[in-house]
Amino acid sequence: MKTVTYYITALLLFAIPALAADVMENQARLELAAKATVALLLQKSELRIDLQSRKAWIDPTLWMTMDAFHKETITRMFALYCDSKYPSVTVYNKQSARELASYGPFQGFRIAP
Repeated sequence: MKTVTYYITALLLFAIPALAADVMENQARLELAAKATVALLLQKSELRIDLQSRKAWIDPTLWMTMDAFHKETITRMFALYCDSKYPSVTVYNKQSARELASYGPFQGFRIAP
């Protein structure tokens, strides 16, 4: 019983705070990566983003070159760029304004039909 108590105490005092610090560090890295990605796409005029309405318009040629994993990743980055605390975004085709995908914390990632 004492061994279990010591183990739980050690876990609470050392392991969990270290894990929390790792999560916070990873979150900061994700936010930095999102900002860099969006900045590059904005600079190349491949993206337009409205932070207030949480809408992003992406070049359709770029979107079509991505597989499903990359579409989800970039959509999540746009959401994180819009608001790191409550990330959500809807991605549209820059030329036709047709909805391509969306991401939100409750709905997750969704490709438009």
